[in-house]
Amino acid sequence: PRKSARLRIQVIPKRERGLPPPTCIVLIYSCIAFNNKILAMSITASTIQGRMLCAAGLAYSLPHATKTITVSVMPASLLTEPYYTGAGYTTAPTSVQNGLAACTVGVSSDGIVVAFRGTEFDSAFNWLDNSEMVYTQQEGLPGMVHRGFNDYVTKIIAEVALAIEALQLLDSNAKLYITGHSAGAALAPIAAYRLAQANGINATAIYLMAPPSPGDTTFAAGYNQKFPNSYSYEN
Repeated sequence: PRKSARLRIQVIPKRERGLPPPTCIVLIYSCIAFNNKILAMSITASTIQGRMLCAAGLAYSLPHATKTITVSVMPASLLTEPYYTGAGYTTAPTSVQNGLAACTVGVSSDGIVVAFRGTEFDSAFNWLDNSEMVYTQQEGLPGMVHRGFNDYVTKIIAEVALAIEALQLLDSNAKLYITGHSAGAALAPIAAYRLAQANGINATAIYLMAPPSPGDTTFAAGYNQKFPNSYSYEN
């Protein structure tokens, strides 16, 4: 990815250089598309960055806002391509949703993957929540975090932790990756920190695609120290 020309002191993760942009990874390794129709068989992305981007893309397949907390295995109709195959999932992920907060928890060739859904572009409420630049303190986190993003995490974090723990019981050596695109890439760092603090669940690596800022500089410093294997990619 290109080095940002702007100084963004609140962007938290380090940026990895020398790799093709995630969009290129999808185009090269996932499919050939024309007028939104897949013309070639989807294949698993050959880089972990590409696979994490595909996992983040699949999270957008989840239905719109649910009225209550729901946890269920994603049906075949939601395993959209090229994202499902591109991510390298071995089985259908579990979806965790509560209102507009949503993520997937599944097993891929890399390990356990948690992918947070980004902004629902046709939801006015989602846009309002994301644009509310109010920062708040959260017990266990350094500094202050974006209230709207933190509220979304709060709605589903307990169920996400249970889903991860269930998969870890099946394979105690499985690596854990957390990802998300757009607003999902702001939820991911907050969730990663809260999972580590409250549940002792530590991510192996975190891949953030086009992330907005989830917190202030104090949170950024604490996050960077706690999660050195966090990578951010800009559009």
